Amino acid sequence: DNSVPDMDSPEQWKERVLWHHQNCPGVKITILDLMAEGDKVMGHLQADVTYSVPNDPINPFGLPLGRPVSWRLANVFHIVDGKIVSQRNVNNYREMLIEEGVIPLKNIVKNRAAVSKFIDGLNNQDASLLIEACSPEIAKQWCDFLPGMYARMKDHHIEIVDMVADNDSVAIKMATSGYHTGVMHNLAPTGKHWTNRVYVFFRLVDGKIVEVDPLSDAENIIKQLGGSIQPNPA
Repeated sequence: DNSVPDMDSPEQWKERVLWHHQNCPGVKITILDLMAEGDKVMGHLQADVTYSVPNDPINPFGLPLGRPVSWRLANVFHIVDGKIVSQRNVNNYREMLIEEGVIPLKNIVKNRAAVSKFIDGLNNQDASLLIEACSPEIAKQWCDFLPGMYARMKDHHIEIVDMVADNDSVAIKMATSGYHTGVMHNLAPTGKHWTNRVYVFFRLVDGKIVEVDPLSDAENIIKQLGGSIQPNPA
């Protein structure tokens, strides 16, 4: 069903299956367990693969060639009239790549440490930590941002709720809080205490943060400060 956002089209599935059979002949998917209830089916699967063809642009990893590897998957399929219309998937493919040395574990540890240091720098208003964690350009941006940030958000604090890292990127979910002491979202200071959730995606090169892409729940914080979001008349 091409209308469902989280379900690839038949053409995309065909391309993926063909790629695997071309790059790892004998690829095998085994059903370890299957459970159905209502319109959902839960499948516990195992993939067994031996990559035999050098890396292809469809997959950015330097795949482990010539030796068998395997990983487990948990798939939840949504079925309508006997047809799969959407699926959700969790797997340990990345852990397999780490074990095989494709993604160096030391890089992941270094990236996590850099992001933790970056958050500590914000919480402690410590420019030196930002300089250690970031490239010079990014460090300057955030060092320049710090004074205004704490002028608008007194006692601002960030707590890392969850963190996912790989070879060149880190994603975190944060819980943030503070007091409204400066103009925020075009709202004059109210002194109100607020809490919010923020997702941030970092890109790193050689253990240094080179890109910071935050996404916050703006509507949530605006409502807490007594504001509202109105449609653009245009």
